[in-house]
Amino acid sequence: MIEWDRAELIEYLLERHDSAELAVRETPDPGAAHGALHNAVAAIWGLRSSVEPGASLPHDCKARMDDGIPVLYLDVQDPDWPRLAGQVVALTVRGLEAAGVTGRLEPLETYWRTFPPEDFEDEADIMGGEDVAAELDARGLPPSFPDDFPVPPRCTLAAAQRAPEGEGTWEHVAWCCAAARPLEEHLERLRDFGCELEPAPRWSNAEFGGLHGYHFRHPLGSGSAWLYHQRREDDPHQERDAPSAWYLSVVWQDAGTGTPDDLPEPVL
Repeated sequence: MIEWDRAELIEYLLERHDSAELAVRETPDPGAAHGALHNAVAAIWGLRSSVEPGASLPHDCKARMDDGIPVLYLDVQDPDWPRLAGQVVALTVRGLEAAGVTGRLEPLETYWRTFPPEDFEDEADIMGGEDVAAELDARGLPPSFPDDFPVPPRCTLAAAQRAPEGEGTWEHVAWCCAAARPLEEHLERLRDFGCELEPAPRWSNAEFGGLHGYHFRHPLGSGSAWLYHQRREDDPHQERDAPSAWYLSVVWQDAGTGTPDDLPEPVL
């Protein structure tokens, strides 16, 4: 049986409609999954465009193998895409299940948009515009973060920074998410990872988009985590005090290089 999260896949397709990549992971037979994706591709090509009578919905759609991982690539340029995305998900899952494929269908990349290290989001820069991290690993984390450090699902990498030379060894990463729940749940993932969290009370009532934070200790190091949100002030239809984007900011430093008291505090 194929595992999949309908809401996650639809949200991803809406975000990356012009370059979506769905991967079948943890399948014992990648060849069979690749063949099933070919069948799904044929069905998706059968969907009709809402603006060009007789034309297919996708601008491009194909199945391929990416380092042994079966992948469905999709490019859709259609104003009715929010309504049709669910049909694409259903056809893809149906094709996999019809072939008896097992595994999990999910976005190929951890993050749903390309993150240029030199151009992060201003809203995620609560550490005061420090140097941007020179490199990110396959998880989208700065290199000092330990193996298996939890990364929040269904969130977009928004910033990665390191301490200026001579001001410590900490590194900072921030994610953006359309809802608070995945980020709030991440605090539990930090605890499961082995972090001991302590509230940072001096920021508990800060008027910066609901900013609240925690310091944490771990056998491999220490750090801090901050959860906050931003509002679209230019949107006259948005309800008062309704957040438009949530951010999770995490700072990490290896054991022996400092304590949580040595870490930078958010710059408000």
